[in-house]
Amino acid sequence: MYNILIADDEPIVLESLKFILKKEFPGSFSFFEAVSGIDAVRLCHDNKIDLGIIDINMPGMNGLEVIREIKQQNSSLVVIILSAFDRFQYAQEAVTLGVYKYLTKPVDRNKISQTIRGALTVLESENNRITDNLALHEKLNAMTPIMESDFIYSLIFPVEEHKDVSEYLSFFSLKCTSYLFCTIEIPHITRNNRYEQYVQLHNELSEYAECVVGPLMMNRVIVFFPFGYAASEERYHFFVNNMYRQLSLKISAGVRIGVSRISDNFRRSVKIYNQSITALNAMPETESGLSFYSDRNTKEQNNRKDLARIYTTLAARLQVGDLQSVTNLFNSLCAGLSDYYDGTLDCIKNDLFELLVLMRHKANERDHEFGGIGAFYDTFGTLQQMNNFDELKKYVLTCLTSCTQVFKNLQSEKFPPQIEKVRDYVTAHLSENVTLDAAASLIHVHPAYLSKQFREVTGENFIDFETSVRIDKAKELLYKTLLSVKEITYSVGYNDQNYFSKLFKKHTGQTPTEYRQSASTMRR
Repeated sequence: MYNILIADDEPIVLESLKFILKKEFPGSFSFFEAVSGIDAVRLCHDNKIDLGIIDINMPGMNGLEVIREIKQQNSSLVVIILSAFDRFQYAQEAVTLGVYKYLTKPVDRNKISQTIRGALTVLESENNRITDNLALHEKLNAMTPIMESDFIYSLIFPVEEHKDVSEYLSFFSLKCTSYLFCTIEIPHITRNNRYEQYVQLHNELSEYAECVVGPLMMNRVIVFFPFGYAASEERYHFFVNNMYRQLSLKISAGVRIGVSRISDNFRRSVKIYNQSITALNAMPETESGLSFYSDRNTKEQNNRKDLARIYTTLAARLQVGDLQSVTNLFNSLCAGLSDYYDGTLDCIKNDLFELLVLMRHKANERDHEFGGIGAFYDTFGTLQQMNNFDELKKYVLTCLTSCTQVFKNLQSEKFPPQIEKVRDYVTAHLSENVTLDAAASLIHVHPAYLSKQFREVTGENFIDFETSVRIDKAKELLYKTLLSVKEITYSVGYNDQNYFSKLFKKHTGQTPTEYRQSASTMRR
């Protein structure tokens, strides 16, 4: 049913039009009547009028003035003019105002009926268009999160070497002369508030600027910010600083953000994304704030940190007797050292010797019969004589294997009670996102204190331990069960299979599928 306004200062015209419309179009209209221009405008303001039949000559405001006013309120309103004057000037202005028909009095019944049928066709067409647009809008809204995730993944994990992202940019209506990545870490995320926190962050970022917000991975979100101009460093620093202030106020004062450099080349998207990760990881674990990636001393600041993380993780896995991970991480460490030192063997020897000394010392602390630093006097001489990188790797790995075996034989021994309680808690809640704050609260200490003690006692930081436990559990499930990789992803606390697979390969040197296949071969 449509709302129709009949505006005419002659009561007989009002009644005649109502009679004709009720008879010709029964049940099609709700009628509104006006005898002056002011009444017509008020009725249109207070009600959603679909169709108006308006006389040109009315007291207060003439019909053309009324049409001009009500069209500003509702541009889709279909208007039919009635006039006792067949004047070109009136008709011309009516066309300018978007009037559907201009009828001169007297109008016979057939003419009225024919005109109304045409007007109804226009209304139905407009309603169908609006309905189609709403349906399309709903579909686009449903697709947007999928498209956002796919776009982010296409940039940071590209399948093709030079993937064309123009279709994505067109879908999001983005102009992109240059871009940057921000990796945002949200504190205090729990299983119960993950969705609400993510939606709030998404809304705040979308309101702040045009961007594409990736999915929530653990407690981190990757955000792509496009710029339709060549942004200067000063300008983009201001942009990100202002964003950080808003998120700190509206999301959490503990939010941490790593910011990449500006780039105008999508072929460098993986490197630009990694810059945001490097900037975030460069921040102390317990501090909130904003960290910008810097090009200065790139090798020293970034590659060395990557090597240090591998070094730390290797030491931690060695101390829990995980020989397979030690082997994989050692291979990664050697590849990184070779790249860092440009293949200079003497420099690589020095770093590997330091690694051996420290690991031998840690093994000696747990088993005094194993031998201390003195046992490595001959080792140094052996390393000095080696001129082949593969030979060097094989020798050092043999020594590390011996150290790992010490800890494997002593796995029944416990860490200090508080640390053991935290370790047990993490292991028992793998499907949840156990934060450092939650773990610290469990044993009633400050998070910074727990972080320091945990690293000193176990040889690895809290987040690395949590990740290692999840990866170890995933390895067990891949080896012992027929669960799909997707099911294992969720069971060890990750929501995104792609992210889990990348992380698994980083820690083990194999994808989950490759690991399962190799484990299956070993069982035979």
